[in-house]
Amino acid sequence: MSRCLLLLRWLWVCGQRASVVQAQRHIHSLLAEPAGDAATPDRHWRPVCQRLMRARMVIKGDPFGDLGRLRDELFRGVRLVVDTGIHAKRWTREQAIAYMLEKTGMGEKDVTAEIERYIVNPGQACAYKIGMLKIQELRKRAQEQLGDKFDQREFHDTLLKNGALPLEILEEQVDGYVKAKRP
Repeated sequence: MSRCLLLLRWLWVCGQRASVVQAQRHIHSLLAEPAGDAATPDRHWRPVCQRLMRARMVIKGDPFGDLGRLRDELFRGVRLVVDTGIHAKRWTREQAIAYMLEKTGMGEKDVTAEIERYIVNPGQACAYKIGMLKIQELRKRAQEQLGDKFDQREFHDTLLKNGALPLEILEEQVDGYVKAKRP
C-alpha cells in the first residue's frame, strides 16, 4: 500500500476515533443529537482528508491514489443520485440497484446492502455531502480570516472537540475559534 493511502487511512480512522472519544467526553452533545445523524463532522473525514491531501499534492505523482479518490467521489455522486431517486423520484429498489451496479462496478451484494440502507435512511447521502461542503466552507473561511494564524490541527480540534453536532452549532464553534485567534 502506498504511503499516500496509508496516510489517508490513518487520518480518516484517527479523525473518526477522535470524534468518538471527544463525544464520550461530552455526553451532553450526544443526548441532544438524534442517533445516527449523518450530517455530523465525524462522518466526513475521508472526503475531507482526500481533499487536503490533493491540495498538498500528496496524491500528485501517485496516480493510483488519485484514482482511488476519484472512485470515491464517483461513489458519493452515485449515492446522491440513488438517494434522491429512491425518495424523490420513487425509484424501485431494483431501479436503484441497477443504477448503482451500472455506474460503480461494485458487486451486487455490496450494492444491495447500500441501497437497502438508503431506503431506510432517507437523505443520508445528501446529508453526507452537505456536511462535507459545510466543513470545506468553514475551513476556507477560517483560512481567509486568519491567514498565517490558521492552524490546521487547531481547526480540526475545533471540529471534533464536542463530538457530533448540528452544522449550525459547529459553525458557531468555528466562528468562536476564528474570533479567539484574531488579535
